[in-house]
Amino acid sequence: MKRSTQLILSILFVFNIVTFSGCNKNDIERTEDLQSPVIHLDYGSETSTEEKGYNLPIDRNELEESEKECLNVMHTIKTIYKEIRGENPLTEEIEESGIKQIQLNIKEMGFAVISNESSTNMSNYENVDMFLAKAKRQEKGNVTIYIVHSNGGITRNKFIYDGQDMYVLETIGSWNDNAVPTISWTSYTRINNWYYTEKGWFCYEYCVPEPPEVSEVVNGNAMIRVKPLPDEYKTIAANYLYPIGYMGNNLFLCNWDQKNLKALDLNALYEYFYSIQHNSTSEPIEFLTGIPKEEFEDIMIDFLPISTKDLMNYARFDRKTDTYRWTRLGCGNYAPNLFGTSRPEIVDLKENADGTTTLKVDVVCEMLGNDAVFTHELTVRFKKDGIQYLSNKILNGEDNIPQYQYRVQ
Repeated sequence: MKRSTQLILSILFVFNIVTFSGCNKNDIERTEDLQSPVIHLDYGSETSTEEKGYNLPIDRNELEESEKECLNVMHTIKTIYKEIRGENPLTEEIEESGIKQIQLNIKEMGFAVISNESSTNMSNYENVDMFLAKAKRQEKGNVTIYIVHSNGGITRNKFIYDGQDMYVLETIGSWNDNAVPTISWTSYTRINNWYYTEKGWFCYEYCVPEPPEVSEVVNGNAMIRVKPLPDEYKTIAANYLYPIGYMGNNLFLCNWDQKNLKALDLNALYEYFYSIQHNSTSEPIEFLTGIPKEEFEDIMIDFLPISTKDLMNYARFDRKTDTYRWTRLGCGNYAPNLFGTSRPEIVDLKENADGTTTLKVDVVCEMLGNDAVFTHELTVRFKKDGIQYLSNKILNGEDNIPQYQYRVQ
């Protein structure tokens, strides 16, 4: 996504991916003439890797099995990957339909697999659910989960529970310029703590480097949705909740309804509604000097139960230029926080007698390792050509919501 709001999200996301890869500093080239039974990278610290819990030595057989299986999976999906990729450069994201095709192919191989697409559930989740249920009873076992990334690469995560501690053997598979599968790296890490929620989230925290070994605190939290949600819930969230989110606007962060619209940051909301209406992730940069009155009001009235009079009263409106003010999200009007990367998850849906629909939404924050930082109730009206947001009510966890910064002062 090209919007400046997504730049902030990307910075936090890359920061988390470093953690997610087991904290290896360098990619490891695999060769056929390995003489040592283990791969052991050391940072030079006097503290052993066993005590640290990350960068652990890998048994040769486990290493070979993991990388061989990962490459086999990539060879199996190579044909469909090349068709989907086409002439697009490797740095570009693959369309959602393509990611779903890759996930389906891996599913048919019998593996548990998820993707980073918001509208998909984990395929073949039953073995993962059983593994975690047994681990909660301190029964030994292991399970493998594949993750399909937006660029077509994959991650193979083998979770191992020895009756006391949980470990993850992680292998990253990627494509070179000629669409040949390669192994970027493999790491073995102990999980510091973990839990499996009633909703079906596997939440865990990697052992990671800590100061003074690193200059900044590293976030080791990660989450995987195991139990499936109804397809209807996933589709609604993907189309109408994810594009709004919890960063750069406050549509889901405060209590409001048709009689109380003053709290909404209307100027900031414009770009998110614009994105949904135009099915585009581009920000409306042509409006940096101001959004023409008619264009602003047409979109806002389409998505909110608001009149032109209330828009002029509650939004930042420049009567001299007859425009509504808008500016990009940036350092001057947004302080990045872990909460901003949270995702809305619909956990219940109620159709009302007046034709509206009320959605119960849990806020899932991977960076905090929490599957319900707070819960809000969103009432909407589905239209033939879209949606109208009618009200929002915070049900619990309001103290966890950081103070909101309005886009335009």
